[in-house]
Amino acid sequence: MVQRNSGRVRKSIVTGPPTDLDFEKALMFFHAYMYGPLQGKLRLYRARGVHSVGKALSSDWEVFASILVKDVGTKLTKGVDLSRYEVKSAENSGSYEYQYHKKGGMQKLEDDMRVGHLFFDHSLVMSAS
Repeated sequence: MVQRNSGRVRKSIVTGPPTDLDFEKALMFFHAYMYGPLQGKLRLYRARGVHSVGKALSSDWEVFASILVKDVGTKLTKGVDLSRYEVKSAENSGSYEYQYHKKGGMQKLEDDMRVGHLFFDHSLVMSAS
């Protein structure tokens, strides 16, 4: 896919959805580092009457996505999470946030148009007592 902007031609890095996925390793990470530890933490908080939001961080979803699509990332361009994908996560069908700043915003927008986007919609992770 080729995109034109201001007379410049940029080639997209990703031309379709990812097809070579590593579900097994991604789910192992999810259970070992995202879901399992959170469940233990929620039990401890609940036993002490302490409120917890009980959710995985956006950085957890970036690592999960990295494992799933086999892309460890390069961080060559500011704002692009992986080398071929931007990762977005939202809670309970919320919005996916993109931030473009005064300095460097146009470059980030151009970079975002060249990569694929992975969206993860998740709900609060609650534990059974």
